[in-house]
Amino acid sequence: MNIRCIAQLQMMLKERGTLTTLLMTSFIFPFAFIVGYCTNLGLNILGVSF
Repeated sequence: MNIRCIAQLQMMLKERGTLTTLLMTSFIFPFAFIVGYCTNLGLNILGVSF
């Protein structure tokens, strides 16, 4: 699950509650940046450029 927009965040708050939404968000955002960083690093090591 990822958070695509403010509406998604609001629905998570409504359906799952504040604590669960905060826990999910605090995992999703750093995880997304880490995956993006690792992907970028791997592509740079392999010499792939766009």
